[in-house]
Formats: sequence, C-alpha cells, structure tokens
Amino acid sequence: MKETIFGLRFSANESIQPTNEELRLFLEGPRADGKSGCHRDDLAAFDGLLQRIETFEQKHGQVVDQPGWQERKLLGVLAHSRFFRPSFRAAVEQFKYQAHALENIDLRKPTAFIRSAEEEIAKLNPKKDEAKMARLKELVEQRNRDLDGLRKRWPLLVKELNDISLYIRDGLAKITNLCEAAITTLVSLQVKGEKKDELVEDLKRHYRDRVRDDLQVGPVTKEYLAQLQGEVAALSQQLSSGVLQDFYFMTELYEQIHEHVNQSSARIEKLNSRIAAGKRQDLEADKRMIRELNGVIAALVSPLPFESGRATAEPAEQQEKILFEKRREMVDHVFDVLKKSVVPPAK
Repeated sequence: MKETIFGLRFSANESIQPTNEELRLFLEGPRADGKSGCHRDDLAAFDGLLQRIETFEQKHGQVVDQPGWQERKLLGVLAHSRFFRPSFRAAVEQFKYQAHALENIDLRKPTAFIRSAEEEIAKLNPKKDEAKMARLKELVEQRNRDLDGLRKRWPLLVKELNDISLYIRDGLAKITNLCEAAITTLVSLQVKGEKKDELVEDLKRHYRDRVRDDLQVGPVTKEYLAQLQGEVAALSQQLSSGVLQDFYFMTELYEQIHEHVNQSSARIEKLNSRIAAGKRQDLEADKRMIRELNGVIAALVSPLPFESGRATAEPAEQQEKILFEKRREMVDHVFDVLKKSVVPPAK
C-alpha cells in the first residue's frame, strides 16, 4: 500500500471482475482481430523486461550472476522509473478482458429475434397454435431478460474500463514527474562532479600506494614514475569520459521513458473525457472509443522503445578492471542518490 505509482486499485467493480481462471483462459485464447497468437502475446515484451528487472532487483548487491554493464544501467533505470510493475501489467490484462467483454455485447440479435417472434405470434391462431404461441412468448420473455441484462452490463463495463484507464493515466503522470526529477538530478550530479572527482582521486591514490609498495622493495627510476604518471593521466581521462557516457546513457533512457508514457497519458486523458461525457445511448460509439483506448494502452506495452542492454566483455587488463570498477561505483552512487532524492510523488 506504500506504492504510489501503480499501487492498489480500489475502484474496481467486484460484480464484473473475472476469476483468475476466466482471466487465464482469456489471455491464452486467440486474438479476436484475426492476428496469430493469443492475447497474452501482446504483453510478451513487457513481461520479458519485467522478469529481467525483478531478477536484477532480487540479486542486487550480489557478485554472482550480475547482468552485463550496459544492462545493469538499463535495468536500474527501468526499475527506478516504476513503469515495469506487476500491478500495471494486471491493469492492462483487466482492461483487455473487459474491452473484449464489451465488444461481445450484441443488442441487435436479441432485438431482431424479439421483433421476428412478435410478428410470428401476431400471425398465429390463438386456438390452433396455442402451444407454439406459448413457446414463442417464453422465448421472447427470455430474450427481453437477456436484453435487459446486456443493457445494464454495458454501462458497467464502460465505467470499469474508464476507471482502469484513469488508474493507468494517473500512474503514467507520476512516472512522467519522476523522470523529469531524475533527469534534473542526473544533470546536477554531472555538473557538480563531486563523486567523479572523488573517484579520480581514488585512482591516483591507488597508484601512489603502488609506488609506496615498490619503494619498500627498492628504488624506482624516473622513467618508471613518468610511466605511472602517464597511466594515471590516461586512466583519469578515460574515467571522466566513461562516466560522462554513463550519464548520457541513463539520461537518454529517462527521456525515452518520459516521452513514451507522456504521449500515452495525454491521449488517454482525451479519450477518458469523451467516454465520461457519453450518455451510453450508442453502443457502437462506445465500442469505437474503447477500441481506440485499447490501442493506446496496447502501444504502452508493445513494442517498447527502450534500448536493450548490450553484452560487454569483462575487462582483461588490470587498468581496465580498475577503470570499470570505478565506473560501477559511480553508477551505484547515482542510483543511491536517485532512490533517496527522486521518490514516487505522494497521492
């Protein structure tokens, strides 16, 4: 309940909620639009990243089975953004299920049957066709009950779909704010450069300690000291350049998330307003709006515009190992700052 981005959704209408089994069967069922595969396939890309993020968070801080260098930054940003949450996936699944239920409402067939049956009854002889008339009247009454149920279910489904989309919109709006705050923090850390300077100093200290150890063994030459100074200068420059690349990568990723969710949030807001303003007098018009809304929500989870982590070979040379260790330390520091200073906004 402490989650303020895609936390618990309290406005669900319990009377029309599917059971776990009904939802599972729907997700594993074929798409109604004629495309190959099942409904669950629409969430495959999202699920894949969600699982990678959950594994990353469970193993955070452990040396064994840590992800590659680029993927570590990728998963760290995606995890912090709160976009990949099981509760968000559940909301998308619920929306797809209820949109499918609304699409299957058909008022024309029972209405046409009632009209046809009443016309047939009017032609029958009450004395000769009493049994047939009774049977047709019974069927008309059943269709009227069905029609009444469908007319009551229609606005309930539309409201439920609107509530789910509002829940999604609110979460996306908060993610937008979080990304903006994260970008501001990254720029501030980059400009100040305090941690980077600290790491460069650590690098220099490492080499000073190395010289001190060498002096305990025996004298060192000026050439050797000059060589070490050259190594330190080169590594310091590489470290500064690498840290800058890491900042650019994370900043660009937050910008990608921001753009992805912000555009969808705005479109959902417009459609919500249109749906809420409707009087539930035109079923086909409601279906068209829900289809459009369904398309926006589907686009949120597939395809995903975020760069995939590229495998990076572990450094072989001692200098490279030192360099990458300092960059890892810098990235860990950045995420620590982000987690403390850029938190989900309060409701």
